[in-house]
Amino acid sequence: MQIVECHHCHTKNRIPGFRLGARATCGKCKVFLPEPKWLTVTRDVRVTMRTHWVFLAGAGVLLAGYFLLPLLNEPRGTAVEPGWAPPTLPKPSIASTRQQPPPRDPFVGPVAPLRIDIAPVMTCVPRHVKSGARRLYSKAPARVPLKITTPVGDNFLFKLVPTGTKKVVMTAYIAGGDTRTFRVPEGTYSIYFAQGQVWCGFRDAFGKGNTKLMELSGEFAFTSTVVPGVGTNYEGEEIDVTPKLEGNLRSHEVSDADFSDLVPAGPATPSNENK
Repeated sequence: MQIVECHHCHTKNRIPGFRLGARATCGKCKVFLPEPKWLTVTRDVRVTMRTHWVFLAGAGVLLAGYFLLPLLNEPRGTAVEPGWAPPTLPKPSIASTRQQPPPRDPFVGPVAPLRIDIAPVMTCVPRHVKSGARRLYSKAPARVPLKITTPVGDNFLFKLVPTGTKKVVMTAYIAGGDTRTFRVPEGTYSIYFAQGQVWCGFRDAFGKGNTKLMELSGEFAFTSTVVPGVGTNYEGEEIDVTPKLEGNLRSHEVSDADFSDLVPAGPATPSNENK
């Protein structure tokens, strides 16, 4: 056993002796204890030699790969016997040398014609309007319901005209795909409508050249019946202008002149219904 004093904390440590494989440390501050110079030099040489051997082994592997890789990638030849010649293939017949038509592709079918959607030409200044906006040109009480349903796509302007006249009682704007219910005065009416996309106002509808003008066939009656003890029963109409294969509502086109002849019956009056 040896007693060695620590240079850091001056604590005396009892150690069994100095070893090459491990270095003694202070039991208090854990700092390496002083040891003979020859032991330190021997340990450093041992570590250095170990590092050198690892480096030499790695360099040897790299050199071996550098010289052996081209040999592994070199194509290997095939030994040919003396007097060997490639076999002679028979000449193709005349029939086989003719150009054969390419096989028909079963997936090629008739090509659909190219569809080009043309945007409507602007003939007015577009205006903003809410679906369900209407103008009433009659002072008669509007109490009978009129329900209108439109298809998705174009927008619509409806005109309610008493039968046999050209005086418009009510106009209403409904956006495409919307359903609205209005209250109209009692009477029998013809219903006209303009169909288009860009709203230009109640006077110009959807602009010149971009408006489709139609009239619903038949007459539409809006009546009321007084039921004793109950009150007044109002009988209106429900109209759906969506094109249907077996629908019972017919319509026909009208000219610009006929549609322009439809003028308001009087000044617009405030509506008495909630929009």
